[in-house]
Amino acid sequence: MNRMTTCAASIAMTLSGMALAAPTAPSIDVYGSNNLQFSKIELAMETTAGYNQMVKYNDLADITIKFNQWSGTSGDTYKIYFDGAEVATGPITGSQTSATFQYGQGGIYQVEIEACDATGCSRSAPAELLIADTDGAHLKP
Repeated sequence: MNRMTTCAASIAMTLSGMALAAPTAPSIDVYGSNNLQFSKIELAMETTAGYNQMVKYNDLADITIKFNQWSGTSGDTYKIYFDGAEVATGPITGSQTSATFQYGQGGIYQVEIEACDATGCSRSAPAELLIADTDGAHLKP
């Protein structure tokens, strides 16, 4: 009887520990996120008009990053970081979430995604993200 009580207590402790664990670390879907390459410039290559009609400059780049959490708990909210600075946040919508936001500074960034709930946060592995701009900030030296 004592062994059964000890076994039940061990199982209960294991399950309660799982309930208090932070969400599963997100995995960035690079290919589902335009290879993490975005631009503040839009080109209308099909036009035969001049340069001003072919090139459209946007002050903000439209960015959509998909991430997956196929196992474990997914969390309630995500936070997106560029080089350690938070740039976007929103709700997690299941095992696959699309985060859509705008960003104004061109360059090359280390992007990380954090999944959070009441028990804490878990961060993804970093990946390189590029935002092309006319100033060349996205070009490597």
